[in-house]
Amino acid sequence: MSSTSQRKVIVKDPQTSSPKPSQPQPDFNPNIPPVEKKAAYANIPLPSKGLPYRKFYDKNTIAIRPLELEEVKAVKAIFGGGSNLKLNSVLAGVFQDFRTDQLTFGDYLYCLAWLRENTYMAAPIEVPWTCPECQTENVCTVHLQKMTMIELPDNFREPMVIQLPVSKKEVRLRLERMGDDEIVDRYLKGMLNKTEWDDSEEWLPRLALTIDNGADIHVNVQFLQTLAPEDVTVIEAVGDEFEHGLPSLLTDTCTGKKSDGSKEVVCGFVNKRIRFDFRVLNLLPVADYRGFVRNGVRFGG
Repeated sequence: MSSTSQRKVIVKDPQTSSPKPSQPQPDFNPNIPPVEKKAAYANIPLPSKGLPYRKFYDKNTIAIRPLELEEVKAVKAIFGGGSNLKLNSVLAGVFQDFRTDQLTFGDYLYCLAWLRENTYMAAPIEVPWTCPECQTENVCTVHLQKMTMIELPDNFREPMVIQLPVSKKEVRLRLERMGDDEIVDRYLKGMLNKTEWDDSEEWLPRLALTIDNGADIHVNVQFLQTLAPEDVTVIEAVGDEFEHGLPSLLTDTCTGKKSDGSKEVVCGFVNKRIRFDFRVLNLLPVADYRGFVRNGVRFGG
């Protein structure tokens, strides 16, 4: 969800309360080799600390392994013209004792970034930026272990219970799950009778799925349509209040040079606002890494 409100959301303890548009295919570089041998599982921390999964999962880590060659081929085929909904089934084997569709969106993107970093070790995740002082083109290399992971607070529990400001109704809410994609997909195909739609059309049914009352998505969409805009904005703001996963801003130091009187010196400008937005399409390296391939080639045997 995107932040649209500055309202401070007060979440009550449930124990004390009463009852995506198609994107152009990137130019993938097939020459960066993924892992080809059977990879071992690694336990990595979850940004959510596993708190949304306490009904069936008691760990704050998840067992995951890098993508294998056949999985890389399947992922590439999806981005070449298939549905992103198929990605969950392709990635099913990379997790141990956990279903992909059960992950929150924040945990999911963090795991995808881990897959990208550990499947293509020779082609790291890089974010380009231009120094505002010397105009040097820099590249910030992303290392997950060096990033400050955004975590859920220790007292987080689902459902989250809030009272809406206008209607005064109490609603129970949960965080978005990756499995919501398939439900929204079926709902919109049935309601709109088409196979593609934009963000404005999927926003409301996606929000409806965060209402944790056991009702059908159609019922909760209709419920949202009866509420005042301010009530709907507050429901959306609850998800924003508990965002977790990868930070959206990175820090890097400029390596360019600038003039200091009669000599050139290293610029050294520290940029603390490099925007980092890891997307599903970043799961495979693109043609930006062709320089690595060319430099690694030896001609003549």
